[in-house]
Amino acid sequence: MTAASMELHGLAIDELNAPRLAPDDPTAVVWLGRDGRVDVIAKRTGDWCWFRIADLATYRFPAESPDLTVSCVAQADAGKPLAAVVDGYYRTVVPLALQVYGLEAMHGTAVETAAGAVALCGSSHAGKTTLTYALSRRGHRLLADDGLVIDASAADGVFLQPIPFALMIREPTAAYFGTPVREHVRVAEDLAPSVAVAPVPLAAVVLLNRVKSGEQHLQALEKPEAYISLLAHCYTFSLDDVGRKARMLRAYARFADTVPVYRLTYPDGLDRLDSAAAAVEEVVLPGSAQAVSTKP
Repeated sequence: MTAASMELHGLAIDELNAPRLAPDDPTAVVWLGRDGRVDVIAKRTGDWCWFRIADLATYRFPAESPDLTVSCVAQADAGKPLAAVVDGYYRTVVPLALQVYGLEAMHGTAVETAAGAVALCGSSHAGKTTLTYALSRRGHRLLADDGLVIDASAADGVFLQPIPFALMIREPTAAYFGTPVREHVRVAEDLAPSVAVAPVPLAAVVLLNRVKSGEQHLQALEKPEAYISLLAHCYTFSLDDVGRKARMLRAYARFADTVPVYRLTYPDGLDRLDSAAAAVEEVVLPGSAQAVSTKP
């Protein structure tokens, strides 16, 4: 069995008769933002999964989809731009819907190299998006930003399922590279077409540890540490389903056993990106890191 392609239906916008989605609901799952305020509320009710992104929109998708088809309806909060609602769908809702359907969701970014996909994971402000953009300027295709969808069920390897996205390029990075600031997925003009997405074999995972100063260091992780580290970057719609949680743990065990995982410690500073990007290339293409600059 190999990894299956999935199909994403365009987001539908409509009025929804949503159940109560509140942080004090014991049947709901609540995510807090960095400021400690409620960011997301998720809940399954019957045949539907409900997903509420605070101050943006409410989303509803089927609780089951054997063929990995994602079909979702959203009701935007008053005055919220459609582009932001669509971005929330692709960036946040789709990875969690696919996690419900049996794939795995992780925080991270990814590029495609000649050897396969390389995923970059790390804590907030670890430089995932900036380094991913730097790698794209060295000739590697962008695959994902913020949300990674992983298929560890195939007999012939572990695969990344790309989904529509836009790199969240902030002002300092945009100024350094001379590129526009980007915040949203650019698909809001036409929500009707479906998107068929082919999986990409995953060649490596690089865990980023950006430090204020010091030397750059790349370390290959032993499988037990790799397993724990990968789990630290996963996220789920809910952990209430004991069977689904067990399948998730088995998937990450196979993930860690199949795909090499590295930790890259590198010093802060946009001028250090070339060295960090070359280290990522060296992980999957030993001896062939491209001698090119990310800076125009």
